[in-house]
Amino acid sequence: MTSQVAAFISRPWSVPESCLDVEVRPLGGGLESAVAGARVTTRGRESGIPRDVVVKQLSDEFAPEADVYQTLWEHLERPPAVQMFGRDVSRDGMYLYLEHATSFSSWPWSDTPVAARVCRELAELHDCAGLPREAVLDIVHAACMAAPPTLPV
Repeated sequence: MTSQVAAFISRPWSVPESCLDVEVRPLGGGLESAVAGARVTTRGRESGIPRDVVVKQLSDEFAPEADVYQTLWEHLERPPAVQMFGRDVSRDGMYLYLEHATSFSSWPWSDTPVAARVCRELAELHDCAGLPREAVLDIVHAACMAAPPTLPV
């Protein structure tokens, strides 16, 4: 996966792969997808590349998650999601490259006020004039697909 991450990172930031050092380590917490953290350092130049990137490998069934991130960032000024740097499609699935967000809890759903806030944020998307109606339905569908494994708190 290291070479795949380096190949992706080099494109949007226009940095040759030979100038990148990428260290990939598995991250826990992916319920339906393999998740890894990539630490990226550049040699010999200032690039603007984020130091830490989260990489999610999505099966075809969960590929619409990428569309959810893209829609939120295209239509909302302050989306309730980390930024998606991009996606790659390969023979073994789709890879999402996401902004790293520091975790404040190993299982935030066990914190009732935090879980309630997430539910309020999702509910507000229904009334958001900035999102196309079909995008809201896609987001709700994606949330429903992810919900069953998270409910037994």
